[in-house]
Amino acid sequence: MVRVVKAHQERKSEILNTAQMLFYKNGYESTSVADVIDAVNIAKGTFYHYFKSKRDLLDQIIARVSQNIDDIINKVLTKPEENAIVQINNVYQAIGEYKVQEKKVLIMMTRALYNENNIILRTKLSKRRIDIVAPRLSKVITRGISEKLFNTGDPDHTSELILNMGTPLSEKFAEYVLNDQLNQETMNEYLSFCKSYEKAVEKVLGAPEDSLNIFDLEIIKEFFKA
Repeated sequence: MVRVVKAHQERKSEILNTAQMLFYKNGYESTSVADVIDAVNIAKGTFYHYFKSKRDLLDQIIARVSQNIDDIINKVLTKPEENAIVQINNVYQAIGEYKVQEKKVLIMMTRALYNENNIILRTKLSKRRIDIVAPRLSKVITRGISEKLFNTGDPDHTSELILNMGTPLSEKFAEYVLNDQLNQETMNEYLSFCKSYEKAVEKVLGAPEDSLNIFDLEIIKEFFKA
């Protein structure tokens, strides 16, 4: 088969898209560089022109997936007139709205990432998310302390703690997806879980009671529609 010469960024995006699909379908460990090369129909040297290794390829896929969330958070935090509590609520709201827009992709990713062959990919994505969001959240917490809205310890440690506390929520949602249990009953259970998370975050931040409203009922309903 004749190989087609493409522009640099177009070819790189094609490799990333194909590799991402193969990782989701077959698992990171079960997908080789040769599999990616064959699927894209490129020479081995072309692959290594763009990526140092399979791990480098994975890192760039993760960076690309994470970039949208980073952009959303930055946009919300460019409104200095809002206090820290409003900013935290708005960050969660904006991310929720984005997830609704990408609902089909998110559910597909959930099914793929919680496949037993994708532990490495899931772990690295989770770490990347925390690495991106934690510094932004830390700045908001610092502001909340100065505004006397929060009474907590080191903002960097607190931000990482809050984000790690959200892991069980992701795992619970994945459980529903994998078992085809997105329905009214599981939605009510999940909402209760979300409220418990909100209360825990308020405690960690030392924020006023009922000041956080980080989960929108309408957004959650969208995900649990039959």
